[in-house]
Amino acid sequence: MVFLEGLIPDSLREFSARALHDILSVREARQIADNAGAEAHLLKGSRGLIGAIASVGADFDRDHTFEIMAYRTPENIGTKRRVSHDSVRQMDTIFGGLTFNNVDPETGRVLICPRGSDPVLLGIRGEDTSSVIGALNQLEIDEPIERAMIFKTNQGTDAHLSCHRRIEALRPFQSTVITGRVSGAPRIFRGGHVIFRTSDGTGSIDCAAYRATGSVRETAVQLAPGDSVTVSGGIRRRPLRELTLNIEKLEVTELVDTVRLENPFCSNCRARCESMGKGQGFRCKKCRLRFPKTSMTQKIEHRAITPGIHLPPPRSHRHLTKPASRYGIHRPAFFETSDPNIVPILDSLVSISIAS
Repeated sequence: MVFLEGLIPDSLREFSARALHDILSVREARQIADNAGAEAHLLKGSRGLIGAIASVGADFDRDHTFEIMAYRTPENIGTKRRVSHDSVRQMDTIFGGLTFNNVDPETGRVLICPRGSDPVLLGIRGEDTSSVIGALNQLEIDEPIERAMIFKTNQGTDAHLSCHRRIEALRPFQSTVITGRVSGAPRIFRGGHVIFRTSDGTGSIDCAAYRATGSVRETAVQLAPGDSVTVSGGIRRRPLRELTLNIEKLEVTELVDTVRLENPFCSNCRARCESMGKGQGFRCKKCRLRFPKTSMTQKIEHRAITPGIHLPPPRSHRHLTKPASRYGIHRPAFFETSDPNIVPILDSLVSISIAS
């Protein structure tokens, strides 16, 4: 736990920004906290110290979301969560434009309830406090709620994908964005995973679209060498110290023309010729006229993909991944907690806990 009184220094804000997309040390985190006058309490060693300090310095001026989390009573922790999935789907229909990632649209799977034995009953993410409270009140819950809290977060904002890098500068475990051209035909691996090579003039890297990424994977398999792409995701190290970018977002910015070679038509009867064997040219099936092997014709293929941004389905999103429903949303610069309009909202939140 980290506490800080007063203004947040620039050094802490800068540390927080780097924590979103790079690897930081505990030693630096301690130094930043000491210089800022922050009070840190370690409960189980230094694990979590970097994240706690970074959260204090988080910048919500550009974009932010809210999450209401309902907690279970101690006796129910570890048991099946008694939340009506039908009511979640109905809530998603009513609050679909104001909340996000409640239900996976492809599978119908409910995404607001954790699967583990933690004390969280559910979490609903949305654009403002009144929407997430209204969404919670819409649910049918057949167990008591110990308490509910609203958090201001950077979930659903792509905050971790704000750093553009050249390929030569990539390091393991970074979150990053690269721009380049596809330099190798996509390869399909066991399990349906797709990997293609991307180059930017400073180097090249494998970009992996796993089967669970849905439309990202379907787009990746149709890429061709020369296509221009912007790829966002996390850097992972493979054996032999090679790096792979695990794709979280794929933007196709330009498509090249792909050409397919076809057997020629006969100049005499216009029938399609057949091959006489490797390196032996072609022969007309009807009039038996022969043509050299260099007479193959080129045809531009129709590309089934179009330029644009491709995202994985919500079930495969990381917490910070920006869903399609949030593209185009512009947030106010600041959220004033002293706003008198927040008071009745918090009062209604208290009534939720008591009523449950």
